[in-house]
Amino acid sequence: TTQSGKEANCPEEPPAKAPTIKTPAEAPTPKETLVLGKPRTTKISLPIMAWHRRLCHLNQADLLRLARDPESCIEIKGSKELPFCEVCIQARQTRYYSKVPRSRVTKPLARVHLDIAGGGQTLDFDNPNDVVTGRIGAKYVLLITDDATHYRWILFLETKSAAITAFKNWLQNMKNHGFTAPAYLVSDNEFRSTEWMETYRQEGIEWQPSSPYSPWQNAVSERGIRILFERARAMMLDAPYIPERFWVD
Repeated sequence: TTQSGKEANCPEEPPAKAPTIKTPAEAPTPKETLVLGKPRTTKISLPIMAWHRRLCHLNQADLLRLARDPESCIEIKGSKELPFCEVCIQARQTRYYSKVPRSRVTKPLARVHLDIAGGGQTLDFDNPNDVVTGRIGAKYVLLITDDATHYRWILFLETKSAAITAFKNWLQNMKNHGFTAPAYLVSDNEFRSTEWMETYRQEGIEWQPSSPYSPWQNAVSERGIRILFERARAMMLDAPYIPERFWVD
């Protein structure tokens, strides 16, 4: 009886109300929310330099065009003239090189161009990871080009270190034909070892090295190597039955 009396005196709990879900029309919309198909209700006003930095350093003409667009949030505060931006200069600068060709000498062998090529995937053989040894044991090529006539000498090398010996032999051969040592030698920094520098001093040759990572400064040799290996690659592809070791021929 007592148990039933307590239950009778307890107030009844009100029934739980179902949650009310506001419709999109009743939900509050922030002032900066972009509604598709409608312009923003409020524009963001910032100096032109602030917009320039926010929009990945956009140029002045496009910034002004966006500011005139009613559907954009961009509003330019103050001057519409974009000041100088040092970051843009640093980010967009490119390397300049002169396209004026070097003046050529008129006397044969007054200036020569040297470069070494070969090895690896030079000729696109089936096994590109290995240096294909030529029929005479050659793996590399020393190309010597006369600046006046663009006559080329091709000297095959077993190793790159053998280039100095091949050059000395070529130089002696030129002397035997009545020529003097070249007055100038143009190459990259591959020819700056102690033995090469001593050879320049003994023969009275002025070395004219190209700057690092500037192959266009040694364009005569680079073009000659391209022509040489294009011809060799064409001959090898045109005669697939010839063994790869005959690339030197």
